[in-house]
Amino acid sequence: MGKIALWSISVLVGPALPVLNYLELFSFNPILPLVIISVLYHLYLGGRVIFDYQYSKSSFNIIFSCFLYIGLPLLLLNQLLVDKYDYILIINILVVIWASDTFAYLIGSTMGKTKLLSRVSPGKTVEGAIGGVVFSIISGLILYKYLPIGDIYFHLFLAVVIWFFGLLGDLVESHLKRSYNLKDSGTILPGHGGFLDRFDSFNYLLPFVMLYLLLFSN
Repeated sequence: MGKIALWSISVLVGPALPVLNYLELFSFNPILPLVIISVLYHLYLGGRVIFDYQYSKSSFNIIFSCFLYIGLPLLLLNQLLVDKYDYILIINILVVIWASDTFAYLIGSTMGKTKLLSRVSPGKTVEGAIGGVVFSIISGLILYKYLPIGDIYFHLFLAVVIWFFGLLGDLVESHLKRSYNLKDSGTILPGHGGFLDRFDSFNYLLPFVMLYLLLFSN
């Protein structure tokens, strides 16, 4: 699965970058349609978690899914976030994710009693999720003071978007591994569940953050 995923991402995403740049020369911006496609696909993945639908193990399905799940968000990241916001928004997203994950774990491990979705991720609790959103909002308020993008409401709503879809992304990745009977997503980062485990939330929430920016950012 890992070799197929890497091959599909490199083959499909690599040529797509110059194609997008070529389309922009003719005043056609494909970003919004691609963001909508990516959002719909990621919502579809979230639905599979909720209803516990398993995944096809055909090579075509794996290649196609890898492109939409991993490749397309990273492609859009290059075209939208980096070009428009440079590194500032990336820092914002990462800080909120880390705050959410860290305090969700601390609060969930010390005070968590109510399981969130035990069949997918037994360690996650409702109390941990609440702790995650609270500290996501706190981190958003702190970032508003230091990062020169948007007003306070922009940062607050962005923090909630990052928290919710980051949590859902973590559950989607856990569900994917269980569907394919995998303990880890790879071996690049031993002891951390693989490279994708470290960036599952970030990768999953990118389309939703981009849609939020396209709709509500100046």
